[in-house]
Amino acid sequence: MTVGYFYGILRANVPDSTMHFLFDAGAVGFYLALITRGLNRRQRAQFRVVQPWMALLIGWPVLLFLFPVQDPLIQLVGLRGEILFIPFILIGAMLGARGMVFDREVG
Repeated sequence: MTVGYFYGILRANVPDSTMHFLFDAGAVGFYLALITRGLNRRQRAQFRVVQPWMALLIGWPVLLFLFPVQDPLIQLVGLRGEILFIPFILIGAMLGARGMVFDREVG
């Protein structure tokens, strides 16, 4: 939430299209940190449940990217938006009860 807050402040004050790539770089860094950390046995099991859906969600935009309907740069920008944020689904699937703050009842 903090990262999103500061990204919103930067994005509002610096009206430049390169700010989109700043968030993309942060997301890619987050993915690399998770990859280098490794997964435990429980997370691997949760990953296997979601993996076929992830392949479908990534494979369909890649398949559409291969058809030359528009300019390749326009298609690449669309592919970025379609695929870059899909791994967040995996991250959510691998969270346990301690990782989710909304699973507790507020008394």
